[in-house]
Amino acid sequence: MPVFQYVDQNGTFYKSDLLPTDAGFVTGSVVASGAGGFLGLIPLIGGSGPLPGVSFPYSLGGGAPARNAINVSITAPLSTENIVGSPQLAFTYSGVGTSRFVYAQIVDDTTGRVVGNVVTPVPVTLDGQSHEVNIPLEAIAYTISLDDKLSLQITSSATAFENFTQFGGINISDIALSLPTTTAVTPE
Repeated sequence: MPVFQYVDQNGTFYKSDLLPTDAGFVTGSVVASGAGGFLGLIPLIGGSGPLPGVSFPYSLGGGAPARNAINVSITAPLSTENIVGSPQLAFTYSGVGTSRFVYAQIVDDTTGRVVGNVVTPVPVTLDGQSHEVNIPLEAIAYTISLDDKLSLQITSSATAFENFTQFGGINISDIALSLPTTTAVTPE
């Protein structure tokens, strides 16, 4: 019996004799970087969620591509890779306002869906000073191929975490993303 199993976005089951936290499970990474930009922080307007095609209130818990976001393209590798685990996100920022979070998600640009349907709150301090953040995102499982188009979105709000008193503006720069890949899995 395998120690670890998961299913990817295509419905393919994978197994491994290692856990994702074991030494040797992560064997590489897919990386992306971006210059960043300014992001206005306004509740609900253009953020992640609600899920399209899902009835209220169930639609509020999921992620959806955001219109008010800083987007970073993730270049697909030259061969198929299994992304399994928590992507690592780092950036520099400064801003002012009452918001205590921005939200990060990986979007499959081909299907228009948030990978794993997960959004990660990223804590920020909007005191006008320059800060750095380095945080793991929620774990995902995705088989990426040469023709896949993924992007990182850093957005102002997410319905799953909505706070109607959080406003402000943030300048984000030096965005770096690393998605863990593994060869320690086999399809079932």
